[in-house]
Amino acid sequence: MDQWTSEYYLKLSGVRECDSYLNKYVAVCEPPEQPDVEVKPVHSPARLEKPVDPELMGLDVVKAAIDGATEELVPYDTEFAAVFAKTIAGEPMLVIDDDGNDYYLVPFEVPVEKRPIPIPLKKPVEIQKVEGKAVKLLSLDLDGENAVERVTVRSLKLRPIKEERTLAVVIVDAEDGSFKEASWVDDPVKYLPVSKAEALGLVFKKMRQDGHGLRLSAFGRPTIELVHRDASPYYPDWKITIGQMVFYVSQDGTVSCYGCDKPEPPQYSSYLTVDIEEHICDGIATEIDPIMAGKVEYYACEEGIQACAPIGPGCLAEEIAQEIIEASPTEAWYITDEPVGVVVPCPAQKSKPRLITPGPIRILPI
Repeated sequence: MDQWTSEYYLKLSGVRECDSYLNKYVAVCEPPEQPDVEVKPVHSPARLEKPVDPELMGLDVVKAAIDGATEELVPYDTEFAAVFAKTIAGEPMLVIDDDGNDYYLVPFEVPVEKRPIPIPLKKPVEIQKVEGKAVKLLSLDLDGENAVERVTVRSLKLRPIKEERTLAVVIVDAEDGSFKEASWVDDPVKYLPVSKAEALGLVFKKMRQDGHGLRLSAFGRPTIELVHRDASPYYPDWKITIGQMVFYVSQDGTVSCYGCDKPEPPQYSSYLTVDIEEHICDGIATEIDPIMAGKVEYYACEEGIQACAPIGPGCLAEEIAQEIIEASPTEAWYITDEPVGVVVPCPAQKSKPRLITPGPIRILPI
């Protein structure tokens, strides 16, 4: 008792007059002994009964995210519940994890079309796909078995769609769909900060700066995937493989490369390409030349990626390039002396030239 009163049970010093514990005591004591108990973590239940079905276009992943967040987070966090109720799911994104724990990022966005908050707060299983100035809405029927396209692509030119749409992101396990965690903000943000197209643009820019150029004809189409290495799971890196070169683009725009020591020598002096903004994807170029121009048109219309076809022996014949330029109703096709975007590979065998009356060639600067 003497040790307690002399060393521990002492008045606090330096206490201000306004502090609530003025002239009081603070005691720090050992808690009473408790019997040993076994604590077992409760795992989130699996929500995918079978592997992800490509035909459902991500709706099964979205359903797992909605069910997991609704059952395991909404009842316990009113702030998240209020934000979550105002959103519609965006497209799920598969992330490959270095440790083998692959997962999906499911963003939840502000709806492009305003809609009332459902009561009770049970979300329909829907995906809002925004592509430029168009939106497509996909929905899953009540029994969760079939995906149906409820709203076709429509133009929203009178009301531009903002990039800053995401309010919440839910992470679900890629193998069984179990809920892992979620994050949310008060005001909509752009997510991911660096898109797939922007990541490709940063890679092409780095290749130019490093003296590699964009001589991709020998490598074919780049492969692109999201990977989790050492950053936050909400901000994975883009991994872009071009031949033997592997690029990583972080969500702050940093680009690193492996296998980029030897620049590719230039091979061609002119390239046929297309202005993505002006091109109406009418398929005329593909009809004229399905091998080279068809690939450029595929990149532009299906992937939203700039591409070009080398003009020269063994590649695209100059007269065919001229025919495509003249056939374009919007004058979207043109010839440039520098490669733009992805350089499509030339066929193994030289195609038979098509003789037509030469026309003017439009050369635009990059």
